[in-house]
Amino acid sequence: VMTKELIRLGMTLVHYLPLKMIDGLLLMMANAVFGDLSRHGITRPEKGPFVLKSETGRSAVIDVGTIGLIKKDKIKVHGRITKIKGKTIEFEGGKEASFDAIVFATGYKSTTNSWLKICKCRMMRTCLIATACPRRNSLIIGKGQMGSTLPG
Repeated sequence: VMTKELIRLGMTLVHYLPLKMIDGLLLMMANAVFGDLSRHGITRPEKGPFVLKSETGRSAVIDVGTIGLIKKDKIKVHGRITKIKGKTIEFEGGKEASFDAIVFATGYKSTTNSWLKICKCRMMRTCLIATACPRRNSLIIGKGQMGSTLPG
C-alpha cells in the first residue's frame, strides 16, 4: 500500500536511481506512514512497487482512506474464502461470518506489458514508461494496438 505522493516521488527518482533502491526507500516511507498492516490481514508483496510494475505490470495499491477505516475497525479484512453457504462465508482457518451481500473483488490485472514495447536502457533496466529511460543514448517508442504512440 502506497500513497500517491510516494508513487510520484518514485517516478521522479526513477531518473536517477535503480528501481530496487527506489523501492527500498518507498517501502521504508510507507512503513512510517501506515505502520505494520499484517495484524489487519494486509501483507506486502515480496517485491517493491516499481520492480513489481517493471516485471509483472502490476501496480501498487494506492490508499485513498481505506487503511484509516480498516485501522478504526469500520472495514474488516478477512482471509481467503473456502466455502459459501447461503449468507454464511467460511474463511481459511475455519472462521465463519454472515453477510447480507457478497461482493467478489477478484483483482485487477494490468495489460500494459502486452501493448507497450519494452526497451533496455544502457543502464540495463527495463523501462515501462518513456520518462523512465535516461535521456542520453536511449529512445523508447511504444506503439499500442489502438494506434497510441509514446515517444521518448
